[in-house]
Parts: sequence; structure tokens; C-alpha cells
Amino acid sequence: MKKVSPKLDLLDNPAPNINFPIVGIGASAGGLAAFEAFFSGMPTDANPGMAFVLIQHLPPNHKSHLTKLVQRYTRMQVIEVEDGMAVQPNCTYVLPSGHDIAFLNGTLHLMPQLKPRGHQIELEMQNEEPRRIQAELEASQARFFDLYELAPVGYVTVNEADLIQQINLSAVILLGVIRDNMIHKPITGFILREDQDIFHLAHRKLLETHEMQTCELRMAREGNTPVWVHMTLTTAQDAAGIPELRLAISDITERKQAEQALDEERKLLRTLVDLLPSSVFVKDRESRFLLANAACARAMEVDSPELLIGKTDADFFPPEIANKNRNDELEVLIGNHALDNEQKSYLKNGDPQVLLVSKVPLQDRTTEIAGLVGVGFDITKRVQFENELQLKDAFQLDILNSLPAHIAVLDKMGTILAVNEPWLRYGRENGSPDGENTGVGSNYLNICRAASLDADAYAKSASAGVEAVLLGMETRFNMEYPC
Repeated sequence: MKKVSPKLDLLDNPAPNINFPIVGIGASAGGLAAFEAFFSGMPTDANPGMAFVLIQHLPPNHKSHLTKLVQRYTRMQVIEVEDGMAVQPNCTYVLPSGHDIAFLNGTLHLMPQLKPRGHQIELEMQNEEPRRIQAELEASQARFFDLYELAPVGYVTVNEADLIQQINLSAVILLGVIRDNMIHKPITGFILREDQDIFHLAHRKLLETHEMQTCELRMAREGNTPVWVHMTLTTAQDAAGIPELRLAISDITERKQAEQALDEERKLLRTLVDLLPSSVFVKDRESRFLLANAACARAMEVDSPELLIGKTDADFFPPEIANKNRNDELEVLIGNHALDNEQKSYLKNGDPQVLLVSKVPLQDRTTEIAGLVGVGFDITKRVQFENELQLKDAFQLDILNSLPAHIAVLDKMGTILAVNEPWLRYGRENGSPDGENTGVGSNYLNICRAASLDADAYAKSASAGVEAVLLGMETRFNMEYPC
């Protein structure tokens, strides 16, 4: 509750000399437009050199929003009056509801609202009904002010010629314009040219269907700065029965900017994913493709990734392959990881294709498994090379086995890399039945060295000759020894 001063005798307390004007302005509960027009019309590049006191007639218990609203239209400081507040130039003072005000000795004092006395009471009693109606009217105006002017969305009323007839404070603030500069102006003049067709299409559809329409478009703030709005269009009739268009607009600029940033990030991510040489895909719980990159489309032999969306492996592979893939993915969908699995299939031309595929669960915001993410590397050429190498090794081993000589191939450290069957047979017949000292992986040079420690002359000669060849000191070494 505001502190108030007792009854003041202004004649016994003359005001000091104030060297700047103090302007008092009064208005009814519906006088916001007048305040708005007054302050928005004042110069914005200089201080006025005076003080203003604003008095709005409101019901005693109705909170005034005038301080906050006027501040939007002036560079001056706007202050709600407190008892004993000194008046300063270039400031605007707003009287709170439920008080009278007095100016004394350079300060403002809040006074309790005085009740009528004597003959005034008789007059008031005679005018009780008009006063009651007036009070109800003022309360209604205050409610209208709260519900219409201070609504969380902007309201604009447009006539049949698309001219603005009425606009609330929220719309004025949203667009950053003076109310009088919008009245009787075309609504399209405040919509970006590129988006005017959006408005006309929604308006035409409203007239055709008589159903509420919505759209999103850009309107122009002061200085032609665009602001994204969500617009709702409805029709009604004015007091004379003439049709009018009613618009409700709300600022969605931040949401649009976030959507644009997200869209740019998605495009960047999509570009990076499409540049990857490996297949990347996302599937839902039914193993339907939700996303795929260009490499995945090539592997599935379709023209674009979009042709995979909504389809499953059953649309591209024989049942036995599609069913195996589905069973593997069911394991992933219960939380298991399927890593580095070879997925074999055949291309349309009959050539084999082998992908090394890894799949992991995809969780949604609630950490529930909503699908899976997969990555596949084409290892067809690698597998073909390995198969060819195995065939080559087998062929070379067949050649070695066909020779009657005992043959072993050593690396530069003396480790056996390959042997033929006669070599292994000789080892089995001479103390190495399991091939431990004569098979692949054994170090033949170390075996010779160990034997030379037993003063075996043949072993010493063999060890020295083999080591000389391995070190590049000799190109060949021959030795005969009794068996």
C-alpha cells in the first residue's frame, strides 16, 4: 500500500521557485491512445526541459500499467509517484490509482481520495445512479484495456478495402510503429513484398470457406526490419453489419531463427554424410529406412537416397538375405550392438557384394530405443583379393608339394614362412613328428644354432651358411650331410 501524506495546507506552505515547467495531463481509463499520441509526437533527439504529471481516472483497486506503456514512447524517465518524491525536469510522473496528488515545496505528495461532504453528499445522492453507471463504464474500459491493449498477441482490424481500422498496443509494440501511422493504411504495406502472396492466399481461402485460417509470414518493423509472425485470420461484422477482417499476430522470429539455424546445420550434416564413401543409414523399429546417404543409395542400386525412405531390405534383397538382416536388427533393437558383420548379397548384374556393417541402437529423448543407426563399408574388393591370395598360396603350395626336394622358405630372421610336404615328412621321420621344430612359424636358424652348441660340425656349418645368406653376405649356400 502506498504511503500517503496527511491533509496539507497548501496556503501555509508556498512552493519554492521552480525554474522549469510542470505539465499536468489527465485522461479517462480509455485515454491510452491520447497519451501514446502525445509522447510519440514529442522530439526524440532532445530533452523537453520540463516535467509531466499524468493522472488517469481508474477504479481505486485497478493497477495502472501507464508507467510501463509510456516509457515505450519517450526517452524521459517515467516514474510511478511515491509520497514526498522531488520533481525533476525531463521526467514523467504517473499517479497510482486510488490516490489524489498535491505539489508542495518542490515535491509530490500522495493524498487519500477525499469523500464528498455537506451539500456535495446531497448532490451525490441525487446522482448516485449516473455515478454507478459511470463507475461501471470506467471499470469496463479498464478491463477492455487489459484484455485488448495488453493482450499477449497483437490484434488488427481490417476493412473490406484491406485498410487498417484498429490496432492494439501489443501489435504497435511488435511492429515498432506509431499507431496513428498505421490507421487507414493498407495492411499489405506492413507485410514484406515477398510474403504478400501468403497473406492474400490465406485471406482468399478464409472468404471461400468461412473457416479460420493461419499462416506464417514476415511483417516489416520500423526501418523495414523483418519480423516473423504467426497470423490468424477470422471474419466478423462491425456495429453497422459491415464485414471486417480480424487478424491476431504473434512474434515467432526467435523460433524461425532457431529453425533456420537447425536447417542449416542439417544441410551441413547432410552434405558431410553424403561425402562419406561408406554407407550411412537410420532405420525405425520396423527396419524402415528413415535416412540414407548417397553411398547407401549406390550400394542399394537406387538413383537417390530418397527412394529408400519408408522401405525395408525386403524391397531390395531376396527373402533369405532380408530375413537375416531383419533378425540381426531385432537384436540391435533390444539394445545389443552388431559390429563388423559381413553382409553378403548380389548386385543386379549378378556380381557379389560384401559390406562390413555395424549397427547400434538409436535412442529418442526419453532414452527409449526408437530405431537403429548403421554404417557399412564396401569390402568386396578386399574379400576378392583375399580369396585370390588364398588361391595363389594354395597353388604355390601345390607346386612346392609336387617337388621331391625338401623345401622351406625363411624370412630374414630365420622364421619358416612356408614348407612343402617332403620337408614335413622328413621332419616327422627324424624326431619332429608334430612339426614343432620344422613347421611354419618355427625359427630354423635358432634350431641350427642350438644344435651347433652340441659340437655338431654339420649343425655349425649349416647355422653359419644360413645366417650368411640371411644377412646378405652370400647369395647361396650348399651343404651335403649324411642322413
